[in-house]
Amino acid sequence: MPRISSSRSIAAGCLFVLLLISGNACGDDKTLKIFTWSDYIDPNIVSVFEQRHKVKIQFSYFEDNDARDAALVNTNGVGYDLLLLNGIQVAQYHKLGWISPISKKDVPNIATIDKKWRSAFADTEKYAIPYFWGTLGIAYRSDLVSEKITSWRQLFNPAASLKGKIVLPASMRDVIGMALKSLGYSANSADPQQLLEAEQLLKTQKPFISRYGYIAINEQSSLLSGENHMAMVYSGDALVLQQHNKQIAYALPQEGSNLWVDYFAVSSTSDKRSLALAFLNYLNEPEVAASNAQFVRFATPNHKAEKLLPASFLKNPIIYPPEKELHKSEFYRPLPVDATRTCNRVMADLIR
Repeated sequence: MPRISSSRSIAAGCLFVLLLISGNACGDDKTLKIFTWSDYIDPNIVSVFEQRHKVKIQFSYFEDNDARDAALVNTNGVGYDLLLLNGIQVAQYHKLGWISPISKKDVPNIATIDKKWRSAFADTEKYAIPYFWGTLGIAYRSDLVSEKITSWRQLFNPAASLKGKIVLPASMRDVIGMALKSLGYSANSADPQQLLEAEQLLKTQKPFISRYGYIAINEQSSLLSGENHMAMVYSGDALVLQQHNKQIAYALPQEGSNLWVDYFAVSSTSDKRSLALAFLNYLNEPEVAASNAQFVRFATPNHKAEKLLPASFLKNPIIYPPEKELHKSEFYRPLPVDATRTCNRVMADLIR
């Protein structure tokens, strides 16, 4: 199922006033405000919930996890009812007092979610609900790239023909983490020498970069036009691009990657807590979760929903990679302060 026409590559200046899927009365006590990725939920599912509860849902979007964190720092976590978080940030948001606990009594359909995803990161079992999971890899034009892509080395030490043809996200953990993986190190390395090697690799790679920012996932994507030939993307987004051009291929590199899990959390300052919890429970009704998974093309953590999905979805190796292809992949873990400062500096230097 194709996504709506907007892309994840949204200008930073538009972070706070963005598409309202239904209605725009921010002060209305019947409005639920959600901060998330764009194109990350089926609008039909949203419409059914709105009609069922006689409410409006207002979405604001961020381009990457770093942008989300920066936006919420500016408001001290205030301004939304539901927050879409990557697993590593749940514990940090809890420590900041930005999110509130969620129990099985609050969201009975938690019972439909595989426990391994609920407890994959610190504090996620108590403070967040798994939404989708997937991998980070390389999307590329198989008709424009001269060889099959199997390794991060082909992205970070690319062929000469790729000069100015690669797009990387403006995400510190993704760019530096996968540079570390290409060098044979952990994506969570805090070793100063290893980080220095990753920095040098990224500086050498920079002439090959068209831009730092998540690539558009719509008909205007530069991968579809051929302006760019390769990009670091999330697994399901490669499938969306493939719907427009079958020459788009996706590689989960042999060195392993980031195995990510996205979670929804309820803002501690929300005055719509009951409505927010009802929405989370609704998202995890098996039929709803299965339909939503097919729309976004990512793996669902809802084991009852999986029973309703077609075999073609469950057997798609981009959505559900074989276990043997995941064994070298890692969850991101918190970095020490010094390593975080180094990574922030490296990323700032790259995108300057």
